[in-house]
Amino acid sequence: MDSYPEPTINEQNLFGLYREMGRTRYVRYACERGVEWAYSDRVVWPKGVFLAQRPGTEPAALVAEVTEHMLAGRMPRVWITSPASRAELLDPVLLREGFVAHPALPAMLLEPAAYRAPDVFCPELSIREVSERPDLEQWACVARNDDAGAQPTLDFGDMWSQACCARPADFRFFVGALAGEDAGVVALYTAENVAGLYWVATRPAFRGRGVGTAVTRRAVEEAFAAGARRCVLHATEMGVRIYRRLGFRELFSYGVFRLP
Repeated sequence: MDSYPEPTINEQNLFGLYREMGRTRYVRYACERGVEWAYSDRVVWPKGVFLAQRPGTEPAALVAEVTEHMLAGRMPRVWITSPASRAELLDPVLLREGFVAHPALPAMLLEPAAYRAPDVFCPELSIREVSERPDLEQWACVARNDDAGAQPTLDFGDMWSQACCARPADFRFFVGALAGEDAGVVALYTAENVAGLYWVATRPAFRGRGVGTAVTRRAVEEAFAAGARRCVLHATEMGVRIYRRLGFRELFSYGVFRLP
C-alpha cells in the first residue's frame, strides 16, 4: 500500500476557503479594522473562532482584538487553535489573557492497510442510506440529539447548495436504527480519493451498545469501496477510543480555549 505524506497546513488557503464559506449560514467570515476571522456557531464545526489574522500583527494584539468582539457578543467565546495558529504562539497568549484550556480535539487519519473491522459492532442495528429531504431532516435531528420528530434545525437545501467546497452529490448520509428507532448517524464526504467522516452521533439512550462503531464502520467501508485511499475526521473526546480501535491515528490536535 502506498504511503502518503502528512497533510500540510496552509493557513492562507484555509482563509480562502472560509471567505467563500462565509456566504453560507453555517460558517461565518468577517473582516473589520484589518482583522479577519472565521468562526462557527452551528453544528458544522465546534462552536468557536477557528481562524483569525491581521497581517503584521503580534499574537497578543490579535487576541485582544478578537476578544473584544467576543465580549461584545459578536461571536462565540471559544477559540480553536490548529498547528498553523500555534506557529504564532497563540496558545500561551490565550492562557495569559484569561482563556481556559479544554480537552483538545484530535484530527485523525485512517488508511486501508491500517483498518481493523471490529468483531462485534451491534449486529442488531440496521443501517440505511438516506437522500430525500424528510429523511435528511430527521437525520439532522439525530445528529443534534433532538427528539424524534422534533422540528429540524438544519436547512439542508441551504447548507449543501451554498457550501462552495462541496456538491450535494459528494455527500452520503447514513442512519442506524434499533427496533425501528433511529439511534445513530454519520455523514460521508469524498473528494480526490480522500473521505471525510462528519457528525458521527449516537442518541444518549443508545450509547454504549456499539452504535457509533457500527455507523463509523459502514461509512469507512463505503469510502474504501468507492476508491478512497484515506479517511479523516475530527474526534470528540467520547469518540477517540472508537476510532483508535478501527485503526485511526492522530495527526494533530485542535486546541480548545474558552473565555469565561
